[in-house]
Amino acid sequence: ALLGSFGDTPRHRAMSADGDEVRRTTERCIVLVGAVGAGKSSVGNALASGQNPFTARRSASGVTSTSSGAACAGPGLGGVAIVDGNETWWVIDTPGLSDGNETKPGSSDDEVLGEIVRCCASSDHRLNPTFGIDIFALVFNASGRVTAGDLRVVEDLKLTFGAGRFLERCVVVFTHADVLRTEGCDLEAYLSQCPEAMRTLLSQIGGGEPVFADLAGVNSAKGSNSRSLKTTGSLSPFVVDLATAVRRADAAVANSCLRSVGIDPADKRRVVAADVIAAAQARAPKLGMKAARRQRQEVNKKRRETQDATQGGGDWVGDLGAWVSNLIAPIAPVEKTVDDCL
Repeated sequence: ALLGSFGDTPRHRAMSADGDEVRRTTERCIVLVGAVGAGKSSVGNALASGQNPFTARRSASGVTSTSSGAACAGPGLGGVAIVDGNETWWVIDTPGLSDGNETKPGSSDDEVLGEIVRCCASSDHRLNPTFGIDIFALVFNASGRVTAGDLRVVEDLKLTFGAGRFLERCVVVFTHADVLRTEGCDLEAYLSQCPEAMRTLLSQIGGGEPVFADLAGVNSAKGSNSRSLKTTGSLSPFVVDLATAVRRADAAVANSCLRSVGIDPADKRRVVAADVIAAAQARAPKLGMKAARRQRQEVNKKRRETQDATQGGGDWVGDLGAWVSNLIAPIAPVEKTVDDCL
């Protein structure tokens, strides 16, 4: 039930009276992933059209318990066109991983990963009309240190979606950049103090260098005015930087040798449900040669035992005769010569 229907990238074509194509709109999707308290919902509100659709507040545990989606402010992603003005983007907010609150329903990492997988496999048009994932926005909180739990989230996502497909489509976002600036911390200095695993991650992702977000002013302005960022005439620097990172990720995917295992293998840009299934099959334990041979022997033995039981013990006299005949070599006939006949 988790992996629902999926299909090709939705494209809507407007036809003229003569049947000529005059406009094409491509629907794309960005999914926000990360640990609890990273600020995913705030990022989603900065990209979405209208007032803040996602609940974002300070809390001792995760606020978001289920995945939910909203249309991005147009044109493009949060008011910035990625390719051209005919792209429509959707943003999906997901629950946080590594909550540690196992008593809270839906808080275990397996359940949260199931909610994230639902973003590319759901048959619910309201969650993700594109039925696929174009970009993973991996969100971290810059107001604290990068923890082992944050990095474990990355490994869980790589296993779930396939390391190559996830990393190629990944952009890293650090929220609460305003806290760093208030403390007089340089962004480059902050990155240099990150764990080696984080620096390795940044060198592997398609989005390249991370995006730092100061979202407090953006979300408060949107909360008091339902117009999109584009119509206010003041695009957030974060949205502009994010669009640049998405273009880098798109270029990495375009140059990749990986292909989707979905219905349309030529459409390698997005992750669909079939890719999740393929990743699960790839991480399944493989038997070694000896173990596989032993397994085949056990299967053959059980098959022979079943056959003997159904045949009432088999023809044991015939089996004994065949066994004895195999032990005694047959006597070769003696060829007679002309001298023997004399």
